Amino acid sequence: LIRVDSNGAVDPGWNGGETLVVANTSGTDSMNGVAVQSDGKIVVAGTANYYGNDARFALARFLSDGILDTGFSGDGKVYRVDADGTVLATYDTETNGGMGGFLGVTHIALSADGATLYHTSETGAQVYAHDLVSDKRLGAVYNRQDPPPLVFGLAMLADGDLMLACGSELRRIDPTTGAARSIAMPEGRGWAVPVARGDQLWALDFFGGRVALIDPLGGALAALEDLGLAKCLTGIAEVT
Repeated sequence: LIRVDSNGAVDPGWNGGETLVVANTSGTDSMNGVAVQSDGKIVVAGTANYYGNDARFALARFLSDGILDTGFSGDGKVYRVDADGTVLATYDTETNGGMGGFLGVTHIALSADGATLYHTSETGAQVYAHDLVSDKRLGAVYNRQDPPPLVFGLAMLADGDLMLACGSELRRIDPTTGAARSIAMPEGRGWAVPVARGDQLWALDFFGGRVALIDPLGGALAALEDLGLAKCLTGIAEVT
């Protein structure tokens, strides 16, 4: 995006007169439409070709000064509900919007004492902590900076560490220090949605349709099952 005046000259007062990059991925993205709301907010529409896969519709909104509107398409909050769906509490959690800029909290993990919530916006770079007792933002406990700077999911391990899914690998994170240790995965770039149960950890290959059982302590691959799916393996649940 770039703003010009009625004569076609670049407006130096908007985004420093520089082009505003709406998307920055390794895929081929395109912006096909733009509209300005009555309050000055800017809505852009287009497609996102996510790392060489099928193009998908994408929508984002920016404030009048060009800052990404992270409240667009959801308020980014977390809700505590009872078994009947009644809202018991609302938490003012921090979000980064993910790669598209408009995602709220998409993945969460809870500390063993239930007092701290860890969360991320899928395809965002940061993992945040939130004090559920005082409803206080505790800031980012991890910020992935190596390319591509994306986190696809997280799980709480029995010892209090977090396991992050980072596409081609898993990363074990100490939330108190931010120290990270990479865990190699079978070849692929879609490892996402880690699920921890006791001393076991599963990870899903979103694009490849595989399920892996991992030793969360040593990182060894215990089992690998190919479900024969082309892509879009998004969840797993234990049946007892």
